[in-house]
Amino acid sequence: MPEGRVIYINFRKEYMKTNEAINILEQIATIPSLSGEEKNVGKKLCEILTQVGCTVRKIPVDDGGFNVVGTVGDPKILFASHMDTVSGGKPFSKSGNAFYGRGVCDAKASIAAMIAAAKSAIVDNLTNFGLAFTVGEETTFRGAEKLVSLFQPFPFTIVGEPTSLDLVNAQFGCASYTITANGKAAHSSKPNEGINAIDLIVQAIEKSKSMKMTGKTFFSVCKIAGGVADNIIPDTASAVLSFRTDPGDNADYKAMIQNTVGNSISVTEDFLMMGVSTTIPKELNFLKQTARTVTYGSELSLYKNGIILGPGDIAVAHSDDEVIDLAEVKKASELYKKIIQNFQ
Repeated sequence: MPEGRVIYINFRKEYMKTNEAINILEQIATIPSLSGEEKNVGKKLCEILTQVGCTVRKIPVDDGGFNVVGTVGDPKILFASHMDTVSGGKPFSKSGNAFYGRGVCDAKASIAAMIAAAKSAIVDNLTNFGLAFTVGEETTFRGAEKLVSLFQPFPFTIVGEPTSLDLVNAQFGCASYTITANGKAAHSSKPNEGINAIDLIVQAIEKSKSMKMTGKTFFSVCKIAGGVADNIIPDTASAVLSFRTDPGDNADYKAMIQNTVGNSISVTEDFLMMGVSTTIPKELNFLKQTARTVTYGSELSLYKNGIILGPGDIAVAHSDDEVIDLAEVKKASELYKKIIQNFQ
């Protein structure tokens, strides 16, 4: 191999280490931030955004933490992502041109790239944009709900989630329902004297599979509970039906489930987040060729007006193999910077 080729590779590795977005990512990825435990990473983000040159605010959400908002002028566009992570996963580590560990992909890589883009934009005297980092996205979306009340009207929003840098302008909704059956307890030696609630809930699940759903909506049975011991016919049992709803689907699935399983089974709505589909503005035409729809949910369901765009592969999010390619983080910061320029 020619000597010049070796020098090039070494230079590239050194450059990757010193890139602004990658430096920021390392600072925040090493701070654990499970849902409900985001305060330490939030404090670090306030510190970094202040150094960058943003006007920084802590927006209290509840006793569990606060959102972090940084603005430059009067935002025409907002870059938003979440600080919290799911539990588990491997600790932070580095290898070659990649970072590993919980949160590096979902979604701290997006946060780091957004801040690096903001810093570069401020140096170039660009203005009228904001950054917002929320708590609780992996659980209740409580941070995003609080954020929505802060801006009136809410700016066009770039939601940072792992999309492999494809533009996502439509996402499925998410809904879950608990169905519960009540039977009659009896000794398992005399089953005919009882009414087995597990049998009832299994029958209800089978009936639910006959429902005709809109578009590409689908559902899964994600949890079943019932029974006390091997010598008792159970008098209660339940199951959770988890729906992923097509962006154009406005059906009342609680009513549909009830009509299908019958009035002897109770149906409770546990969670409902509608799907969303947005128009791609002219400022993002340079990304239009990558536009696609995803079946997972994000805070875009609350922000309504925006797109999802971020580094990383959703396939490794929440897994033990969570990883982010540092070259992709750098590219993300460049894309975010171009978006700020286009919205001036």
